[in-house]
Amino acid sequence: MDEPFVVVDETFRRSSEGGFYESFYANVSEELLAWRARGAVSKGRNIEALAEGVHPETVLEVGAGTCSVMARLAELGFARKFFALETSASAVEYIRSKVRFPGLAGVYLADSTRTGLSDDSFDLGILSPVLEHLRDPAAVLRETMRICRSVGLEVPLEDSFLGAVEWILRQSILGTRRMDNRS
Repeated sequence: MDEPFVVVDETFRRSSEGGFYESFYANVSEELLAWRARGAVSKGRNIEALAEGVHPETVLEVGAGTCSVMARLAELGFARKFFALETSASAVEYIRSKVRFPGLAGVYLADSTRTGLSDDSFDLGILSPVLEHLRDPAAVLRETMRICRSVGLEVPLEDSFLGAVEWILRQSILGTRRMDNRS
């Protein structure tokens, strides 16, 4: 299996060093991989159902992380080529060195609000779940819609009783502050 090509926006890489995801993807555990693989089963089914009739040849996952969703879609024969767009150099390095599945064609390290990619570069863009982690979700969605012919996205329903309880627990146990992201 061929190693995926890697395209790095060096200016963006230098400006994004030291963020949360740099250390996160530098230390991926087997437990995290297993958890994401389990979640990818239902995500794959949902994406197939939502994309009925689209028949993509190329898929771009924005915020691909460990590529578990794309790997599941590859198992299902969903598309011929898969690409990852990441904003973390350590995630790109993790994908480049550890992730292998049929169809994984390339990885981009770039600002997800201004990728530099051409209009309609991909048949389908996937954001699963990504928007709730972003400072400017509308800009990322606009850019994804520009570079992908169709876009599928998943967002958690956090503005609910259970979502509020989860964030209270995260703050008290982990010290994690809830982002102010109205989307």
